[in-house]
Amino acid sequence: MTSCNCTADFTVFPTEIVQGDTVNWQITFKDSADQPMDISGWDLYLILRDTKDVASVSFQRVIQTSIVDGVSGVGIISLASVDSSNIPVGRYYYEFKRVLPALSPPDVWTFKSSDKPDFLVRDGVVLFS
Repeated sequence: MTSCNCTADFTVFPTEIVQGDTVNWQITFKDSADQPMDISGWDLYLILRDTKDVASVSFQRVIQTSIVDGVSGVGIISLASVDSSNIPVGRYYYEFKRVLPALSPPDVWTFKSSDKPDFLVRDGVVLFS
């Protein structure tokens, strides 16, 4: 299985960040009856790439996060300032994925992705390190 009979709704969906900033994406997962899903045991990922073709990637950053409130279906993917400061200025393709690591093989579902480089990283001044 590589999908979910559910929806993933973003409370906030920033696609433009400044190097050195902390950025969060909050996602609520609901079942087909529009009720919160128990997402305990899920891993959530944000993947940034400089090209859509995975075979020719020269830059890729993978951000993994823990579930915030699994029973209520809420997860937050957080890009810490120390990590965002290391992403080169530019435009990137993005993918948001849910992984069920307890299954063999793990079940992977891409619930949001871009078809063009829609994720912008702007130059910033790092104030704290």
